[in-house]
Amino acid sequence: MVEKKTAFLILSLLTLGTLGAVYIYSLVEPREESTNELTPPPPQPPLVSPPIPESLSPSQDHQMSVAEKAIVQKVRAYFVAGDYGHSLSLVESSLKETGHSPILYSWLQNQLDPILIALGWLNLKTGLCEQAIELFKRAEAFRPSQEAATGLAYCHHVRNELDAAEEKILWLITNQKELDSNVWEIYSQVLESKGRYSEAANVLSKLRYRGDKQISQRVQALRNKARRAHRLQTINTRLFLITFEDGYRDVAEKTLSFLEKALDDLMDDFSFREPRRAIEVLLDPPDHFGTLNPTSPQWAEALYDGRIHVPVKSSPDLQHLKTVLIHELIHALFGQMTGFRPLPSWFEEGIAQFVSECQPQCKPFSFSHNAESFLSIAVLNTPFHQFGNIQAEEAYRQSLYLIMTLHEWRGRDGLRNVIENIKIDTSPDSNALLSPLDLSFRDLHYRAEQLWKRRYVIRL
Repeated sequence: MVEKKTAFLILSLLTLGTLGAVYIYSLVEPREESTNELTPPPPQPPLVSPPIPESLSPSQDHQMSVAEKAIVQKVRAYFVAGDYGHSLSLVESSLKETGHSPILYSWLQNQLDPILIALGWLNLKTGLCEQAIELFKRAEAFRPSQEAATGLAYCHHVRNELDAAEEKILWLITNQKELDSNVWEIYSQVLESKGRYSEAANVLSKLRYRGDKQISQRVQALRNKARRAHRLQTINTRLFLITFEDGYRDVAEKTLSFLEKALDDLMDDFSFREPRRAIEVLLDPPDHFGTLNPTSPQWAEALYDGRIHVPVKSSPDLQHLKTVLIHELIHALFGQMTGFRPLPSWFEEGIAQFVSECQPQCKPFSFSHNAESFLSIAVLNTPFHQFGNIQAEEAYRQSLYLIMTLHEWRGRDGLRNVIENIKIDTSPDSNALLSPLDLSFRDLHYRAEQLWKRRYVIRL
């Protein structure tokens, strides 16, 4: 039974849009209507309710001085306000001071564990997993706990430290009577990354009680991968892990070459940063792509769900393959830059299309005969996976138009400035993204909307 002061309560889910399904649309010619819809992102690890520092008992309160009681009240006030950093600093500085009563020292020492856990989860939520790991490990030195182990499992997984993630999950399985469903999700992803597909399927099948059709589909997909595992090979470098079937080595080597060259260009031309963990890329034969990725709509040309999935022929159209890979690489890079927190869809999808389709230059943007009016700010700030196919396609087209408008207005240096200012702990909203250019999203939207109404063909 978990102690009351560190009771584990699920408050919400991290909404990491970059871990959801991301699909490439052809933006030159409009597609025919489809009844398929984008699938929502998979559930993510839960946040925990931070355990509030314990109150003083009547006897403790009676034996403390007025000054000591003030320290206690201040520690608790910082904590309740969510200012865990100041709460921790006050506890640590007070512990170093001399002259306090043994009761205060004991109380302060007991608060380190819950404060470290709360600050660790705050860092995790904002994508700062390196700092979170350090805090969770400090907390574990006082007492192993479900909260710290869960946070460590998630952050180790995000950093691709698979053995460390599995170690923490196995501790949770051994020491906790019941695990949150999202821990099983993490474990299945860890096992899948290790190529242990049957085990991953068995773990994921524990979630079937939720009645989620996609869970059953994913379990079946993992079993299909397990049956084909003996045919899989890998090319493992510091920055990319390419998995492919027998007979596809030439395509895999070209894929690696495309990605390495694209990454160098993106870092030079647009100020993207080198990934902190290897990016996984799975090359699937076209006739097996749907079976191995059952949640992907039939019209999807590729998928990014924390891994890049691309259907490829043994003799593919290399230029098209390069375009697809660069598009998905953008999603993977943004994911690592933001700690897998979602960027506004208009920006991320617009940049992904612009970079993959506009180098060395864009084709003139073409309007369809029945081009719709420009979408509202609210719609363009809505995750595109929530839209049906027709509205999503129009949102993709207009997101590219927004980025082309920004490029024509502020140039390549403007785009570089926006991208290089994306930090792991900055606010990922539209106005924050454009603030380095002294622009609001309303400014950009208004300009693009006026050009759109005139059917202005942007040529870059």
